[in-house]
Formats: sequence, C-alpha cells, structure tokens
Amino acid sequence: MAGRRTTRRLVGLLVALLVAVCGYIYRAPLYDAATAQWAEGQVIRVIDGDTFEVLYKGDPDKVRIANIDAWELKDPGGPQAKAYLRRLIEGKVVQLKTDRARLRDRYGRLLARVYLDQLDVGQEMIDRGHARPWE
Repeated sequence: MAGRRTTRRLVGLLVALLVAVCGYIYRAPLYDAATAQWAEGQVIRVIDGDTFEVLYKGDPDKVRIANIDAWELKDPGGPQAKAYLRRLIEGKVVQLKTDRARLRDRYGRLLARVYLDQLDVGQEMIDRGHARPWE
C-alpha cells in the first residue's frame, strides 16, 4: 500500500511539474493573469499603423493597439499611418494595458491600449487621422 501511495504522489507531482513547465513555455510573455493588467516594454519595430513589436524581459512580442483600426499598408494612408506610429513610439518604452477578457487576437497579437508616458497612442492615431475607432 505504501508503495502505491508513493507512486501516485510521484506521478501527481510529475504531472503538476509538466503542466507548470508547459504553462511557462506557452505563456504570453507580456501578461500574467494572476498579477497585473499592466506591462511595460521597449518598442523594437513598427509593423503597420496599429501593430508593433515590443521587447519585454528579453522576449519580443507583437502588440495590436486595441480599439483602433489603421489603414492597411496597401491602402491610401497606410504608409503614412505606419510612418507616424514609427516616429511616435519606435525605440521608446511604452506602457500596455490589457483586457483580461480578451488578451490576443486571431493572429496571436497581444491586444492592448498603448500609452507613451500619459499619451494614449491609439487616441493620438485617431486624432491625427491615421486610424478610426474600432471595437
């Protein structure tokens, strides 16, 4: 009997360890649901008018600015939107606020409101005519 209990405990411990390791490997690097909705990272590359790559704790991750829709690069206004966002945030540290209910879009990008100091980057893109509101 003692041998079975020990084996069960060992198997349970191994399963818990495996789940923890897999959870760490596949966890979104910018968000930990147990701790916070805010993160901060350095923008390393702007992809288009509403998407960029950020470096957080050594890991790159793609971020989609929540609640805006910028013009696609192939559309009129798309290259200008990318250029403006690049001038605004590339190389700078931004603050990201995520919504716990909807962390990522169908392309795996983190959905977040983006702030540069006190400036709401999404609202700035809308105000400058480089994006439109989107829910």
